Amino acid sequence: MTQLAEAEGPGLDCHRTGTPVSCTDLAAVGVRWPRFAAAARAAGYLSVHSVPLLLRGEALGAMDLFGAAAGGLSADTAELAHALAAISAVGLARWRTIIEREVVIGQLQTALDSRVLIEQAKGVLAERSHTSVDAAFAALRGHARRTGRKLAEVAASVVRDGLDIAVPSEPARR
Repeated sequence: MTQLAEAEGPGLDCHRTGTPVSCTDLAAVGVRWPRFAAAARAAGYLSVHSVPLLLRGEALGAMDLFGAAAGGLSADTAELAHALAAISAVGLARWRTIIEREVVIGQLQTALDSRVLIEQAKGVLAERSHTSVDAAFAALRGHARRTGRKLAEVAASVVRDGLDIAVPSEPARR
């Protein structure tokens, strides 16, 4: 609903505190969450109960249960809500782990691709200048610094676009 947009509501309070929050009558909470309560009532809800998504004591979020009638949750419904919240917390944590791994894999792939490109550029410059790979790398790095470009970007220009960078003369080591 409007909890995130309005920065108020039982779900946000539940997430912040890590404890359940129940509102058995949304008509009576106008002062605590005025915008949320008005929006929930306009949508036809008269009660809301928030259960924290806890994993190892950390609140990962909250699950809101909206009721069309005023009143609390039965013991069975409350137990089911806590069980669903626990399962959801595990699923959410698993999803976060997958996303984090995908980010790391992407970063590692980018680093590997950059490294390959840099090695190719070093070889191209060393061959063109008849000098060592170390001297070619120093020239490549120096050009990147002087021009304010990333090393991999300059390397790509050397390999793909034929950028010629002056490499100080030095006998090639083979």
